[in-house]
Amino acid sequence: MLKTMTVEEVYKTLRGLGVKTTPVRIRRGIDQGKYPFGISVDMGTSVVYEIYEKKFRQWLKDVGDFPQDKAEEDEDIYMMDEEGENGYFE
Repeated sequence: MLKTMTVEEVYKTLRGLGVKTTPVRIRRGIDQGKYPFGISVDMGTSVVYEIYEKKFRQWLKDVGDFPQDKAEEDEDIYMMDEEGENGYFE
């Protein structure tokens, strides 16, 4: 099954890692081809974003510092939960 993420999930993950970003910046990066983990599709009246979890995980490993010990155990991604607490998700 192909797993996808929302822009908000990517934003929370990156913020949890200490990256100063915004959902708008993530969308623009995807639009401009700067982030290889997602695509944008212009639907005429709106733009839809498809962010591929596996590609996002790989990109984090390639460019970022995140809890390697936990990631090596079960390839979880570090992120903040909805209450702003640190946590992990699969």
